[in-house]
Amino acid sequence: MYCVGETSVGLPVCDHKNYEKYKNAARDYLELQAAKAANPLVLVPALYKWTWIYRKSMEVISILQEFSSSVLAEKKQRIEEDKQYFKKEKSLGLLDLLLKAREDGADIDDTGIREEGHDTTATSLSFILFALGNEPDIQEQIYEETVNILGDSETPTFNQLRELKYLERCIKEALRLYPIAHAISRKAGEDIKTKNGCVIPKGCNIFIDIFDVHRRPEIWENPEKFDPDRFLPEVTAKRSPFAYIPFSAGSRNCIV
Repeated sequence: MYCVGETSVGLPVCDHKNYEKYKNAARDYLELQAAKAANPLVLVPALYKWTWIYRKSMEVISILQEFSSSVLAEKKQRIEEDKQYFKKEKSLGLLDLLLKAREDGADIDDTGIREEGHDTTATSLSFILFALGNEPDIQEQIYEETVNILGDSETPTFNQLRELKYLERCIKEALRLYPIAHAISRKAGEDIKTKNGCVIPKGCNIFIDIFDVHRRPEIWENPEKFDPDRFLPEVTAKRSPFAYIPFSAGSRNCIV
């Protein structure tokens, strides 16, 4: 959370006065999702609103939104108090970039900024779980690695997380098969000559199909197969760094 907070928000969110309340609410939200999966009333909106799960969910969501709004307000106040803020900061976080874009005229409101990233994270996790759900043998290997490294730790440390190499490869493979953004567009900053001799003129908009790039047989052997070993260091070293771009790449890549 320290790393993500500094990268995305540009603030030490873990030091925020309501951080513990936010963290507990986030944990409660995940537990509520499990409860929803086991409750058939969730499938009937008119009945779901009368359940304890719905009432608790609304309470938890309110806490999460209040925390996000307070962090956003704090960042906006810092910017308003220092008109040279964007010029002074050498490294701008995601929130800084969104606020700067709005200052430059982009149509972005506080709600859009507050919710930025929530849907993409949830969707990515869903695809990862879906991919692993079809691979019981791989699930077992993940379990064994997790038990061996974490042991009885109630909360994993940063160093322990770094040791979960197999889990990391599984996540990368799931994002290869199911990239959160199936395509992106870019504008050529200069004339580009491709390998087959075509020239993409400067200023031309380019559409990049990430879904197709991640499944091209000339890059990925048996591309439809879920194979975490594609991301072993010695295998990755043989591929172009632009063969795998679930978060885009270059100067406009997302948080990685």
